[in-house]
Amino acid sequence: MKRVFLILACALTLTLTSCAGFSSLNHNAVNQTEVVLQSNNYKIIKNVDGSTTSSYIFGIGGNTKQTMKDNAISAMFRNADLQNNQAVININYTVATRTILGIYLETKVTAYGTVIEFTR
Repeated sequence: MKRVFLILACALTLTLTSCAGFSSLNHNAVNQTEVVLQSNNYKIIKNVDGSTTSSYIFGIGGNTKQTMKDNAISAMFRNADLQNNQAVININYTVATRTILGIYLETKVTAYGTVIEFTR
């Protein structure tokens, strides 16, 4: 009887617990465009972002993190809709990972930046 009770207690414990996890990392992106921001030669227009998501089952599928980062930065530049005399500065990105039972993994990369316009 003790053995049956122990097995039922273990089964109940396993069904009521969750093995989901979440982690987030912040990174700075390297942009090779060089701009000189002197006093009063620019104005801040807006903040922009872009993101991409990949899913993996048992570690199979999706894109590499470098590809995801590049896609997120590309999406950010598309959303920026840059005009003449504008540039994106302060580019950063975050990587958020969600795992469910070690079987399903979802990774989302979001790139952030600030659009400025040169006035002179």
